Amino acid sequence: GFAAVAALAGDKARKKIAKERKVAVGPALAELLLARGADAVTPVEFQEVAARFGVEGLELQNELRELFAAYFLGMMNVPVADTKELTELINLKDALGLDADIVGDAVYQAGCAVYAKHCNWAQKDDLADPESL
Repeated sequence: GFAAVAALAGDKARKKIAKERKVAVGPALAELLLARGADAVTPVEFQEVAARFGVEGLELQNELRELFAAYFLGMMNVPVADTKELTELINLKDALGLDADIVGDAVYQAGCAVYAKHCNWAQKDDLADPESL
């Protein structure tokens, strides 16, 4: 009867809340990075924020990879490169606690986004001539 319906509704509500909390972890991690900076924040701080949202393990690793990719993509979208950016990326890699494979995936992900963006704007003739790129 009523108890079974209430239990089912409660279970659905708990699952929805858990899902919404996990969606919110990405912005919370980004906010921490912005507030503390890549040279000051620690992997433990990221883990603590993620734990408040019930995110850990592979889910956390994926969120941190996405954060690194977004940060790197932001750097790639600035037309003037700065040599300090390499140090900044190394600091970010260390702060996020990422290994080389995950960073490689993030860089690839960001590179694909840049490539797709420029292919959308490039003329077909330009793409056929490597010298024009």
